[in-house]
Amino acid sequence: PCGCHSLNLVLCDMANSCHKAKTFFGTCQTIYNVFSSSTHRWSVLLDHVDELTLKSLSTTRWESHIESVKAIKTQLFQIKEALTKLAQVSDDGKVCRDAESLVDGEFSNFEFILSLVIWHEILFRNNLVSKKLQSKDMILDVAIKNLEGLVNYFEKYRENGFDSAINEAKEIAENIGVEPKFPIKRVYSRKNNLMKFQIPKENNNLLKKILELIILLL
Repeated sequence: PCGCHSLNLVLCDMANSCHKAKTFFGTCQTIYNVFSSSTHRWSVLLDHVDELTLKSLSTTRWESHIESVKAIKTQLFQIKEALTKLAQVSDDGKVCRDAESLVDGEFSNFEFILSLVIWHEILFRNNLVSKKLQSKDMILDVAIKNLEGLVNYFEKYRENGFDSAINEAKEIAENIGVEPKFPIKRVYSRKNNLMKFQIPKENNNLLKKILELIILLL
């Protein structure tokens, strides 16, 4: 396959090998499905969003992923409002349940907001290089430099990007009324029969896990 296609296959393989990535993109597709199933639901969405409409994910066209993530990330509040409205006006009980589930679940979850920030950055950088590789006048040594630059960027972002991603996610969360905290897991202790609460450590390693897979596959 061509270099561009191979680069997209890297992201595809990485996403399919990571449970959090599969869950995240599954949520993005669910958001699209809720609105796209009927013209009435789509009109509810259009009444709230002003710029980018939601996009369906494609397994063969990875550019659709950046389009989908960007539309959700930049219009999170508007889409949340559209889901709330849809839950109120829909005559379909399943649609009401799905819409309310998203509003009370992912759209009120700081980890999902952080995932939007991280994946938008990853997909945006990847898409820039992918576009260059598709250029008609692209030559081999320039292509290699672009790919090396992408790997170097991800290596630096893996080490230093988490703090900036957290800060951006906090700003988005505060704008839509979501508390910028990770969910707390309850851990049952048999020794003293008490419920203990702790913040899962894996949240702090979310970015590194994703980027390590990308760098390894590249």
